[in-house]
Amino acid sequence: MKIQSIYYDNIGIARIILESDSGNEYDIAIDNPRRIAWCSCPFYVFNKIPCKHILFAMNYLEYDKMVDKTKSLKHLTTGCKTIDNLLGGGIPYGIVTAVFGEPTTGKTLFGYQSGLSNLANSNKDTILIETEGLRDIDTYNILEKFKSRWNLSSADITKRFKIIHTLGDPKLQSIQKLFQMFGYMITLEISKKGKYSIQFQNTIPTLTPNQLEKTSMIILDSLTKPVKDSVGSETQNLPARAQMTERLFGKLYHIAKVYNIAILVINHASVNPAVPYGRDLGKPYGGSPVLYNSKYAIGFVDATSEIKKNTGWGIEARRVRLLRRPDEQTTGQLYPVRLKKDWGFDDS
Repeated sequence: MKIQSIYYDNIGIARIILESDSGNEYDIAIDNPRRIAWCSCPFYVFNKIPCKHILFAMNYLEYDKMVDKTKSLKHLTTGCKTIDNLLGGGIPYGIVTAVFGEPTTGKTLFGYQSGLSNLANSNKDTILIETEGLRDIDTYNILEKFKSRWNLSSADITKRFKIIHTLGDPKLQSIQKLFQMFGYMITLEISKKGKYSIQFQNTIPTLTPNQLEKTSMIILDSLTKPVKDSVGSETQNLPARAQMTERLFGKLYHIAKVYNIAILVINHASVNPAVPYGRDLGKPYGGSPVLYNSKYAIGFVDATSEIKKNTGWGIEARRVRLLRRPDEQTTGQLYPVRLKKDWGFDDS
């Protein structure tokens, strides 16, 4: 086995690319403060116990570099005190925050709301990486309705809220264009049995240093769709999806740290329709690789009929819960919040 590269991020995690004895390339993440590790090899994905790749990589780490520096980060307030409190003051700059939820729970609107707050509270831009095919005119129409909350002009929004699409390139899949933004050219191969493998090659990022220096927030809406569209959802493809997730998050954390950018990654949630009692609150699509790489994560869930009635919020009622946070133990407790029309998430 051979170590190809090691990168230390700002949350105490070492990210390693390792070449195995068989010539396969695997992505490994070792989280020193929380004493957990991840590998994209099939053995780890299916068995959830340390594999030989993790044990090998541990011998090459510089543990003094694996320090969690998130306590010094500043936060971006979202305008909703409940959500800000769950995240320890708001969306943190210099790190990646994930948002999970079912359709219509307000994930995209929360992203827009946060992006506008960033414009109002910083002198830098917001970049929206749009992967789901929404037209610019529709996005800006929604942003126009939110602008009064943040005292922004139409000119502010048009000039400083930048939209980049991954769909629409006849030569590249959405996932390929997404990875090119952050410095990877990827090639997807599928065997006769339907099993995917991914080859990564470093390339010049299409997101330039000049763009990133002018930016203090990046919203990826969403990660789920390009992954779904490119790699089959069969169990045998879990390692390929895990490797894809690990590589992308590694790049995102690096950019967040170097440029002090708040990065918000929006994800779909999968729900089990066969729950015999109660209600399945949903799990992140992509499973543990996505959630593991998200050190700050919240989930949105629709409100119960009782909450809608008692709060008087009706169809605007939602619930939010904390899924991950480095300095706080999560309990899964659900808190009511209101998704007000043309305003966004609020507590009133």
